[in-house]
Amino acid sequence: MKQPLNEADFTALVADKLTTLDVVVSSPEKLALKVQYGENEPLLTLRLDSAYEEYVAEPEKVDVILLPLITEVGWTVNGNRFTFSDINEQTLPLMRDLKRTPFDTNQEVSESSGGSKGPFIYQELVNRPEERVVAQFVLAKNELVLPLHTGDMLRSYPEPSQFSSLAVQNLRRIVQEIGLTLSEYPVENFGATPWLVGFRGGRYRQFVASMITVPEVMSTLEKTINSSDGLVAILPSRDKLIISSNLDEVAVCEMGLLAKYLKDESDEPVSGFVWHFKDGSLRRVQTIELSEQPDEETSELSDS
Repeated sequence: MKQPLNEADFTALVADKLTTLDVVVSSPEKLALKVQYGENEPLLTLRLDSAYEEYVAEPEKVDVILLPLITEVGWTVNGNRFTFSDINEQTLPLMRDLKRTPFDTNQEVSESSGGSKGPFIYQELVNRPEERVVAQFVLAKNELVLPLHTGDMLRSYPEPSQFSSLAVQNLRRIVQEIGLTLSEYPVENFGATPWLVGFRGGRYRQFVASMITVPEVMSTLEKTINSSDGLVAILPSRDKLIISSNLDEVAVCEMGLLAKYLKDESDEPVSGFVWHFKDGSLRRVQTIELSEQPDEETSELSDS
């Protein structure tokens, strides 16, 4: 069995492999590397502890063990990723129902000059037999909306846990900059008229439903329609967010039926559920179930 390198020599070996990618590498301590990807880019730390443990167990497989690390760092050098500023300022959440519009597998593992860009990045919101609603993270820049893959950014920034807050922050800034519209959305035989929420101008229409991810926006909407007990919202498609302050059972059923109808009619469907908010935060998601009975059709509420 090949004798493994000590921690210092292993760190030097990895650093030597990375320098061939035209990045500036330094080693402040054993099993840690500082990598500078370029001017105005953050200085990132790569921890090698896990890789070293794998290497010690099977020294002869050193190239296989290091390949994922070298590949990920290589993504950032070969021009396949977006810039730090783009990721930081242009990332937005885009709503979709993966039951109705699943990811394109070919697109998800698309090849670029540096190899596979990896899976899409998204946050799970609701996963039920009827629908699987996610917020997919995309780059919205210069009228283009591009899905983000793990290989599109620096391997250490943003961390997966940062993506949601980063995207919400950017969407909140857009709302503050361009403002919202609120108009009545009359529906025949509805006991109370709901409200349709929108952006001023049409550029961000497909991110209207995404506003449910911004607590400050939902809280402001509650206050605007004088709903001290919270509000219900439906997001049947990416470009529609409809809210109501009427929380009684009949009104919620009406909103659920409207959500199902509009979702079925949409080319970019999101959810047929009723979403409940209080103080800007999501409290629960409600399913409207139709059941056939003699000479009548009834609707039943299912809470979760």
